[in-house]
Formats: sequence, structure tokens, C-alpha cells
Amino acid sequence: MTTPDPTGNESDRPRDQPGSTPSPPPDWSTPDTPAVAPQLGGNATPDAPSYPEAQPPPTPQPPPHPGATPPPGAPPPPETAPTPRSTRLALILSLVAALLFCCCTAAAVTLILWGRTLLDDLNTPRSVGLNQPARDGDLEFLVRQIDCGIGRIGDPVVHQQAVGQFCLVELTIRNVGAQPVVFRESLQKAYDRQQRQYRADVGAGLVANADHPVFVSTLHPGTEVTSTLVYDLPPGSRIVRLELHGAQGSKGVFVHTE
Repeated sequence: MTTPDPTGNESDRPRDQPGSTPSPPPDWSTPDTPAVAPQLGGNATPDAPSYPEAQPPPTPQPPPHPGATPPPGAPPPPETAPTPRSTRLALILSLVAALLFCCCTAAAVTLILWGRTLLDDLNTPRSVGLNQPARDGDLEFLVRQIDCGIGRIGDPVVHQQAVGQFCLVELTIRNVGAQPVVFRESLQKAYDRQQRQYRADVGAGLVANADHPVFVSTLHPGTEVTSTLVYDLPPGSRIVRLELHGAQGSKGVFVHTE
């Protein structure tokens, strides 16, 4: 049997002689071209792209409880925008803090400005006797003497008749403060032995102080005046205690006459 010539030219090949061993077919493979076997259990084509295996969907987790500690490595929770209620509460707290600060500042300034006056009031005795000074606010009082049993005061032209009897209180007043003060006669009270209260008779006081009506004038700082308070008491009664005030609503001082 004759093998065909791959070049197609059979005249150049020697023909096989009868009884000779046929020559093996030519080896057309090249050592530089290795044979590649297909992958087992995979694609037959080595250059085909490989796709990742499908993953199961993540299991949904319940939302974390408010205030619970997140697990290690967990992303920080998203910041929550402040609600109108929390904003209003913060504004109210800020206003309260500002108001308290202003009140404390005002109290400190008042204490600095009036601390000396307050200290003097604390150190001043609240109860004294005749011819002993006693201070209430910016005014200092000194009761010199008291005369009772007087039926009429004034002159024959201008005079005042007592309903019972007049008690005349000679009083010295001095302004020891730093500002002008008006002494108010109507604030001064008297008490008898039965603890009955009497107010000063303003009309009788104008007659008794006709020459120097100091009770209607302003006392300037450092000014000192002496005048008379008039009280109308029942016959036979006496003044045993005076309650003197430098201003409306002040604590007052007490002067014991017996």
C-alpha cells in the first residue's frame, strides 16, 4: 500500500518494493506545541470566563433596642435630628439659666452698694430708752422727753383742742444716709399701758410746729432737726412705748419711756 505524498508530488518519493516493510507515517506534531487537556468537571474551553458562586440573601436583623450597646465592629448609628420639642426645652433651659444669672448679678451689685447700710441696720439696737439714739433706715431718732395732760395747744388765734389729752413728744431726727429723706409723721405710733395703739395727730402737729414745720420738708444728708409729735390719748393714759419708722414698710425702732 502506498502512502500519499502530503506535498502532492508523488514522483519524488520512492515507491515501496514488493515484500518490504512499509515506512511509518510522518510525525506532524511540534515539540513547542504542548497538548492541553480539558479541565475535569469544568468548562471544556480554558479561556471561558468564570462567574462567582451565587450567595444566599442576608438574613434580616431586628432593629437594635434604644440604648443598647452596638456589637463590636458595627457601624455607628445614624445621627438623629433634634425634634422641635427638644429644641424648645433647650431654649427654655437657656432662658432660665440667663434669668438666674441676671438675678444673682443684681443681688451681688445690691449687696455691694447697700451692704454697709444693711450692716449698720443689723448692728443698730431695735429697742432703746429716752435720750438714746436708734436708727431705722437712713434716719436716726432720739426721743428727749414726753409731756402728757395738755388740753389745748397753739395760741388764742390758731389752736387745737384735745378730745382727751395731748401728749407731746420732743423728737430729734437726723439723716445719716446718702440721699434725701422725707420724714412722715403719720407712720409714727404710740402705745399706752393697755397696749392700745395711737397715731400721731397731723393737724395738731402742724399747730405745735407752726414756727418750724419740719414734718413737711425734706431732710438732706447730714441734716438734723428737733420738733414735736402730738398724740391725743384718753384722760389718765400715758405713752409707755413709741414705734418710729424712717420709711413706709421699714422694720422700725422701739423707744421705751418707762
